[in-house]
Amino acid sequence: APYALAPMLVAVLVGTAPAVISALIIAVLFGIIQDNSLEFLLIAFLSGVVGSFVSANIRKRAMLVRAGLQAGATAAIAGASLGLLSNLSLGLVGQQFLIALLVGLLTGILAVGLLPIFEQIFNITTEITLLELTDFNHPLLRRMQIEAPGTYHHSLMVANLSENAAAAIGASPLLCRACCFFHDIGKLVKPEYFVENQKGGINPHAHKNPSMSALVIKAHVKEGVELARKYQQP
Repeated sequence: APYALAPMLVAVLVGTAPAVISALIIAVLFGIIQDNSLEFLLIAFLSGVVGSFVSANIRKRAMLVRAGLQAGATAAIAGASLGLLSNLSLGLVGQQFLIALLVGLLTGILAVGLLPIFEQIFNITTEITLLELTDFNHPLLRRMQIEAPGTYHHSLMVANLSENAAAAIGASPLLCRACCFFHDIGKLVKPEYFVENQKGGINPHAHKNPSMSALVIKAHVKEGVELARKYQQP
């Protein structure tokens, strides 16, 4: 059975401690289902705990498959050990060993498919998604590079500053970096109205009254939110 599936997902979405608790709950329930079997409880718990710790702080979806394999290998080794101690036949132990590995692989693949669904349902942005957002080929970042190069450079500088600050105080550097990359996307609507994008000394504000200039500048926040929603940013 895929004992490690829920603990792995909880580890990625919430954290290691809740994942271990979920592994314990699942193991106890599975042990009860299997006629109060302590052996099954132990196998399920060990598999879930390994899956929880390997899945914590991962930044690539492919790593979930590896986590599933390691959880499956744990179940396979624990099951084989208990099977040999119970004098089961080598054929049966070998068969169950291979099945446990296969289930572990399928668990990892299933976790990769389910993770985006749970992110959407519970409105959680994992570090995997944050890392994907910081890809310089993201459509919004590509637009900034071409349409508002000054704002793009400014965003990179702010991202570097905030990332180091976050690391120094124990906050999430990746979250700060991703947020800084996109904090000024609203300037894409009228990039020439912001000093970092002005070239050749041409300043559109010179021909606007102060109140109109202020409206244009303040509007980039609202326009940034609208752009983020259009591009389905978390």
